[in-house]
Amino acid sequence: MTSTVTSRHVEITPAIRLILTQKLAKLERLLQENALSAQVVLSQERHRCRAEMTVHVRGDHMLHGEDEGGQWAQAIGGAVEKVQQQAHTLKTRWEKRRRVAVR
Repeated sequence: MTSTVTSRHVEITPAIRLILTQKLAKLERLLQENALSAQVVLSQERHRCRAEMTVHVRGDHMLHGEDEGGQWAQAIGGAVEKVQQQAHTLKTRWEKRRRVAVR
């Protein structure tokens, strides 16, 4: 999965990049080879950290999550959690379609 990180009014430190790579790795394990790309936008307004994440998945599915927090780990974690919930729902839908009745 290719990932693009964009920042608005904030510098991306190695610590922020490490948090992002760890969270995206968990998401990639959940979706396996079905995840195509991910775009992450980090912005800061006054003292609020905001993370927006969009993941493109095969079959023209887009998973989107955004969250705000006082710290980057909180904002990134919240956005990733929302995307993971959507990914889990999509994956269970795919698995239900593959099941075949026993004869």
